[in-house]
Formats: sequence, structure tokens, C-alpha cells
Amino acid sequence: MNDGVPVTLDTEESKRLLYNYIDYCIILNGKFVSPDDHERNIKANAADPNDESFTIKSIELAMKNGFEIPRVEALIQSEAKYYSVLSNKDNEIFVKVITTEDFDAVYDAEVEEYMRMGGEEVMNEKRQAYRAQYGS
Repeated sequence: MNDGVPVTLDTEESKRLLYNYIDYCIILNGKFVSPDDHERNIKANAADPNDESFTIKSIELAMKNGFEIPRVEALIQSEAKYYSVLSNKDNEIFVKVITTEDFDAVYDAEVEEYMRMGGEEVMNEKRQAYRAQYGS
């Protein structure tokens, strides 16, 4: 550790023991060392001098251009009810729209069917829960 920031080990032993640590890091999606100090988190993720400038630029871009999907904390009953059928339909839509030559028509027809199969009920219940949670 250096000022509370993990330092990348660059020894033969660490390379041998941690040969695939990147595979484990992807689960964490980076290093998180402080809930209060954003700069320390950036330093922790940019600790490798070979990738420091790239990492910092990536973090800066993500902080400006990223977005988070709105979260609803309430249990959505219709989502549980229609999960299986809508999940299968979602996969079907994906395949159909990327293999068609008439994207707009296929997409519109598939979304309309998805909504009839329970998607509209899920959407309305999520909208209601979102408004109850956030007051909008």
C-alpha cells in the first residue's frame, strides 16, 4: 500500500501466483479503496504505470458520459410472473432483429408482441413503483 492505495506487485513470484488476477478483477470492475475519496479510487485503478494515462482517461470519460439504469427497489410481481416467457422472447427478438434485412418492421412487430405477452404490464408496474420510490 502507498498512501492507502494498493500498489501493483511486479515480481516474478506475483506474476506466477497472480497470473490471472485480471479475470478476478473483472468481477469487481476495478479497485475500490474509499467511499469518500474519488481520487484514491482513480489512483488505485491507475496504479500500473504502463496503463496509467489510458486508465485515467477511461475513468474520466466514464464519469462524464456514463449512465445508470434507474433502479426500482420494490418487487415487481408482473416481472416475476412473466419472467420466463419475456426472457425467451427477448432472446428471440435479439436473433430476429440482427438477422433481418427489414430491421424497423421486424423490431416494431416483435416489440408489439413482447408488450402483448406481458411486457406492458411489467412496464406499467415498474413505472408505478418508480414514481412511488422517487416521487415523479
